[in-house]
Amino acid sequence: MLVDGTFDLFSLKHMDILKRLKESGYIVVIGVYSDEEIRNLNLTTVMTELERVETLKHSRYVDHIIFPSPYIVNPLFLQENSISTVFGDALDERYELVTENFKLITNSQGADADEIISRVLDQLDEYCERNYSRGYSYESMGLNTKEATCMLLRLAHKKRLN
Repeated sequence: MLVDGTFDLFSLKHMDILKRLKESGYIVVIGVYSDEEIRNLNLTTVMTELERVETLKHSRYVDHIIFPSPYIVNPLFLQENSISTVFGDALDERYELVTENFKLITNSQGADADEIISRVLDQLDEYCERNYSRGYSYESMGLNTKEATCMLLRLAHKKRLN
């Protein structure tokens, strides 16, 4: 069976899905989109394609990785890779050509990449301050002088309130 996607910031939600599929007796094949494919789809990732593939290699619930994997799955791709079932979180344009082979993933547990990124953004000032104290420059964190000054003022204000 195939689960395809970006697998950016491999999360507990990803692991929960793969664990449930593996425990159900499936041979778990992961299709990972390339950075080029992601750019063509006007999507963004935090991790590079190499980082995303290498992270998946360390999961005990993954039997095989197909990289790069096409965004649009077709019957020939399934046949060439001996895949009988495709799992996804929504039946959308990616799977229109293989609807008879599609099964919906439901009730997955854990935070996904978007939730993790939201948590980081909520605490961005603190993460920047921590990285600065570890020797990173504000420029290396993507901050200009004005942004760095504003961040320092916000942190000082928070500390005074506490």
